[in-house]
Amino acid sequence: MSNSAINIYGAYVDNFKNKLINGNFDIWQRGRALSGATYSESATLPVTENIYLADRWFRGATSSTTPTFGFTAEQGVFNDTDFGTNGIKIKSKPEYYMQFASSFDAGHASQSAGLGQRIENARTLSGKQVTLSFWAKGSVSGDITARISQNFGSGSGVSDQVDVSQNLIRLTTSWLRYTLTFDLPNVTGMTFSANNDDYVEVFFHTYCAREYLGLTGTINSGATVDYNGIVSLSEVQLEEGPVGSFFDRRFAGTEYAMCQRYFEHGIVDYTTSSDGTSNYVRVPFSVVKKDYAHNWDSGAYVPVSGTTLGASLSNLNYEDNNYTFRHSIAGLSGSDGVATAGDENLDFNNSGITHVTPDGFSLWFDTNTGSPAITRLRGVWAVDAEL
Repeated sequence: MSNSAINIYGAYVDNFKNKLINGNFDIWQRGRALSGATYSESATLPVTENIYLADRWFRGATSSTTPTFGFTAEQGVFNDTDFGTNGIKIKSKPEYYMQFASSFDAGHASQSAGLGQRIENARTLSGKQVTLSFWAKGSVSGDITARISQNFGSGSGVSDQVDVSQNLIRLTTSWLRYTLTFDLPNVTGMTFSANNDDYVEVFFHTYCAREYLGLTGTINSGATVDYNGIVSLSEVQLEEGPVGSFFDRRFAGTEYAMCQRYFEHGIVDYTTSSDGTSNYVRVPFSVVKKDYAHNWDSGAYVPVSGTTLGASLSNLNYEDNNYTFRHSIAGLSGSDGVATAGDENLDFNNSGITHVTPDGFSLWFDTNTGSPAITRLRGVWAVDAEL
């Protein structure tokens, strides 16, 4: 008996066959491309952080030298003409897509750039034949590539990353559906990190130097991929088997919760009658977080409500062994949410975030008065547990 069902969009959902999360780019918790309609950067490589855009999807870039590097990204919105005559193209009619582009000032050895997602647990689809399917187009015709890798985590003594063959994708200026088949190696016998940060990575290269990886396609394996246009992606799916099936469009609430396992933001506005030292307020997360975190963009924004972006959380953070936690909570109406002495009876030298665990965090604070006083804790927060 099939495990398939029909969702509210009239599409088949097949028991979470798609191992990628937010493959349709519907969820943008960090705000629409971080700081407005478009994310744009110009930096000197090497960069040390993955910049997350739509939930779970990050900008990645590497180089053996220090060239000037540029990257742009934007949330695209479909219109009816994108679906073709009588809606025969992209039949599920998604709402959003991702468009992105990268550039280097000159060609250098071992450079790469593009958009990727890391799937928790390198054992995912181990030893299986898998299919990566997606809709794509370019602003100009040209070549990009898609790669799958198995990474066994950080630290000494772990097995080296395994890069599965990189497939060539020839983009046109019209939406086309692509299906690529990969054979993932069996990870039996590999040494995994104890840090719980192993993963399978799917990555679309807009630039890939000839020294980086061999290519599977109709060009020589020694070629360099350097796409000079804007790439648009939609309905990206990785599933077991040799054939790409209908895109698994899960219920919106389910997909959102899956994203929150790795990133979540919220608002605290809490008023309490408190006296003296060591006061605590517990704030639960909506979804239990993955228990290991890497770097997070230090200048990220989070929406306060609707599509309105809140304050940048770049200068306020708490880090423990597992999480990067950024906030503007101190109790407080000072600059960027930093408390000032005597503000609402809060001692700003004795307040902060503590006990960040997979299910939530605590606010602790001392008051400036020896008698019960009303203290208000307010601000925005974001917790990152991305791979």
